[in-house]
Amino acid sequence: MIGIELEQVPSKVSVRNIWIKKLPAPSAASAPPAYDSIAGNWKLKPQLDSIEMGDPQMCTFVVKEQHLTGSCRSEDDSQDLTGEIHGKSVSWQLSGGRSGSTMFTGTINSDSSITGTYEVQQGTILGDFTFTARRVE
Repeated sequence: MIGIELEQVPSKVSVRNIWIKKLPAPSAASAPPAYDSIAGNWKLKPQLDSIEMGDPQMCTFVVKEQHLTGSCRSEDDSQDLTGEIHGKSVSWQLSGGRSGSTMFTGTINSDSSITGTYEVQQGTILGDFTFTARRVE
């Protein structure tokens, strides 16, 4: 930051002081994660009203800029995914499997944790759909 303190005298303006102050650089902790921070394999656990539903899905995320592609598979189904990342927010849609289309919206908590909600586009199940995802090494 640069500051200039002016001294106003009738019919003229003169400079009294000039100062330069170095501002601290933003910390890495406050920066949003890099787009490729979630690229890789994830175990996704769907929940309904806080109760785990069925087997977890294994998802593979491929990241190019803010675009997300990949697939998720369970024991008996596999679906393609497409989505986007905006800072710490991520959303993707699964399609092409037997279970219809599902939309996920989440928050990237760290490079190994994503939590959020999801909506099943087909079916009549009602309740609070949430998920947790953990990176698989």
